[in-house]
Amino acid sequence: MEAVRQDTTAKDRFQVLMIDPANYSPHYDIPLCDALVAAGVYVRLVTSRFAYEASSDTVREYVDEGFYRAATGLRARGRCRQVLCGLEHGFDWLGVLRRVATARVPVIVHSQWLPVPLVDLWFLTAARRAGAALVHTVHNLKPNLELRGTLRQCEALYTIADCLIAHTSRTAEGLVREFGVPPTKILRIRHGTIGDQYAMVSRAEARERLRLGREDRVALFFGALRQQKGLQNLIAAFPAVLARCPAAKLLIAGRPEGLSASDVRALREAAGIPPERVVSCLEYIPTSDVPVYFGAADVVVCPYTQADQSGALILGLTLGRPAVVSDVGGLPEIVQHGVHGLVTPAGDVAALAGAVAELVCEPEKARQMGEAGRRMALEEWGWGAVAGQTLEAYRLALAMRGLASTGDAITNGGAVTVESRK
Repeated sequence: MEAVRQDTTAKDRFQVLMIDPANYSPHYDIPLCDALVAAGVYVRLVTSRFAYEASSDTVREYVDEGFYRAATGLRARGRCRQVLCGLEHGFDWLGVLRRVATARVPVIVHSQWLPVPLVDLWFLTAARRAGAALVHTVHNLKPNLELRGTLRQCEALYTIADCLIAHTSRTAEGLVREFGVPPTKILRIRHGTIGDQYAMVSRAEARERLRLGREDRVALFFGALRQQKGLQNLIAAFPAVLARCPAAKLLIAGRPEGLSASDVRALREAAGIPPERVVSCLEYIPTSDVPVYFGAADVVVCPYTQADQSGALILGLTLGRPAVVSDVGGLPEIVQHGVHGLVTPAGDVAALAGAVAELVCEPEKARQMGEAGRRMALEEWGWGAVAGQTLEAYRLALAMRGLASTGDAITNGGAVTVESRK
């Protein structure tokens, strides 16, 4: 992949420091930064090397692997990596503060996931005191495995941020209702497409590579295996799916995080599912193999019990697969029931079984819903539009800090030009 070159004239506008210390969401950071660069914005993505595979994204000029260099260099894994990253974390934040302190134009610190909340909050507060405007993307409203913090720390983060980006209405409403965030500092900006750059893999080729039968009707559960993702409910529902469609097969792909391989096996055995009707690849799925799993699937299932949104869901829709989702968080905002897939009550195993069976038993209905989902993703979730809305978030944050007024932030070829107040 060729390097994406930066428009140096953006130095005269403002600088954006995109912060994702653990490189948790490159599928969000990289395309957003690409689109912002294309709009003429000066961006630095301050992150760490992706832990699971080598990435060609590092050739991009704006990527600064400023976090966890020692842990990366030593190729530390597991507990050792956690300890090393924890020791480096505060020192690496100092580099961000230096950038803020030495910048000659307004700086926006746009944070994503914050893996060490107490430390991250301290440095974000310090950056704000040094003159930066703070924008934070609320991928998840409340703490989970990615944000190891407390509700009080979430509240502190939401309070100090000048602007919060929420991907769904449910998340935006939760910020107001549960954390008392003023609606005026929240912008709802959809997550952009995931996987639109992938080369599509035919169903026949995908199934041959995964050793699946051509006549199998495949339901895919994709992504990290966590309790709140509801895999246990999907496994419990699958005997009823098989009763209606004996050709159904459950394909589980993703690394264990809370649910282990032995847990999955025990759940399958307890449900009485024949072992040949469940295929598992319980490890990190390399980027090059992702289209294979979705190419093999007839339906993507996201039976989550807790979620704000889902990268696996967006990926599935982008790649033309219908979805069965729970009615939690913003998932019903993404999938229109009966158009792009089916929505079921969270935790309702019978309803989940009925929805999965409906789509695996009716391939033409599934195909039409998959095509509708792909059209929606490509037409409505483009990163150019997401970047334009993100620029509005930056304008709002700068105005909140008194670094620019509404009239000072003007659009110029898709970019925002900021004139500092005297």
